[in-house]
Amino acid sequence: MCACPPVVEYARKRAGTGIVLGLSNSYNPLTMTRDAERAYVKGWAETGRLLEEIRWRELRALDDSRALQASSDLINAALQVPLPERRRQWSGLIDQQDLFHARS
Repeated sequence: MCACPPVVEYARKRAGTGIVLGLSNSYNPLTMTRDAERAYVKGWAETGRLLEEIRWRELRALDDSRALQASSDLINAALQVPLPERRRQWSGLIDQQDLFHARS
């Protein structure tokens, strides 16, 4: 097991690969060499590629009932977060639209 961020370990497990990415929790741009920085970025690019592969593979395998259940779970999760009374009366959307309109 590498000293990788959790997302890297997750990606490796979900992808079912034995790839060990050269990422470290000790990223410090002030002390890294140029080659170490490049390797770090390359590792994250590979992680992104793996995660994208996993995402599309899982979406292709998703059936209608699981998709509906996932949608329902997301909606229910959002409904569990209580909104302050002020937020129920005003969201700021109109003010935001006015700002965007004034800047265009």
